[in-house]
Amino acid sequence: MSTLSQAVVQFIANLHPLYIGEVHEDMHTARCIEDGTLVFPVEEDEDDEDGFVRVCWQGIKPNSSELPGATYASIAVQRYISLVYAAHSAEVQRAQLLALAEHFTRKTGLALHFDEPSESAEMVKVAMDVGKKIGMGALIALLKAKLPL
Repeated sequence: MSTLSQAVVQFIANLHPLYIGEVHEDMHTARCIEDGTLVFPVEEDEDDEDGFVRVCWQGIKPNSSELPGATYASIAVQRYISLVYAAHSAEVQRAQLLALAEHFTRKTGLALHFDEPSESAEMVKVAMDVGKKIGMGALIALLKAKLPL
């Protein structure tokens, strides 16, 4: 029988090429190929599963922490999206992020955690787009003329 923790680790292991699946201590694990971090499932009571994982930072057992699996998976998914979709627009990246979050919930019943972009972040994006069209110098001059700075 698969546990919630095992389902979280399996999801992370499938984030290729950033993670790969490996077997350690007769358990299926996920290894980050960037830094060697190894993610193990944690044994939990069947009636009280929270989906925690044991993370061996840089693959070193004494440097390990138990974390909520959804928290670690949220970070892993964000890094995966930034690697695999680096050449794509922010809209494509966001769509892929949401698709993976939905897939994670289907596989585990847990939810990934992401910060929502703020209104000011959207305004900066719009300003950058305008700056690309009219030139950054022109944009700065326009802002200086219109804003009490």
